[in-house]
Amino acid sequence: EAAIAITSAYEAEALTNEQFFEVTTALVEASGNKEILAKWIELNFQFLAENVSGSRELVDAFKAHPKIVRWLFAQTGKSIVGDKLELRVS
Repeated sequence: EAAIAITSAYEAEALTNEQFFEVTTALVEASGNKEILAKWIELNFQFLAENVSGSRELVDAFKAHPKIVRWLFAQTGKSIVGDKLELRVS
């Protein structure tokens, strides 16, 4: 029910992309459910693919949505250091 309420608030533009991402990510991580986590990762990749284009898509995605890109990298055991796209294995 919480996820439905959050999605409704986002669709009504009561939440920004960043707020929606932060709140939903907190719920997904708190659930401890790997299937829900996998779906959330997939949805975030889809969001970036639909909203970022260009010859340097990853760099552009990081500039436009740094929290999402950092979180996605963290899910793979990698991290982004600083404000530049410098990838390091954690």
